[in-house]
Amino acid sequence: MPSPLHPSIPMPPNGEPLTLLIPVHVDDGLITTNSIPLYNWFITEICKDIEAVDLGPASLYLGIQIIRDCK
Repeated sequence: MPSPLHPSIPMPPNGEPLTLLIPVHVDDGLITTNSIPLYNWFITEICKDIEAVDLGPASLYLGIQIIRDCK
């Protein structure tokens, strides 16, 4: 079984691997993940090197409307 990147990041209980997708276009980025602890860890790490702002759940990215239909 794979291990998490950091002890504060638990593996998903359903046995799926941790997922972190980060599409970036110029100065706009979006983060999708199946783990809130992984998201928090990533934001903490990336902010050590660059300025990043969390604008909350996305509803629009590069002109594409985002509809969240998952819990």
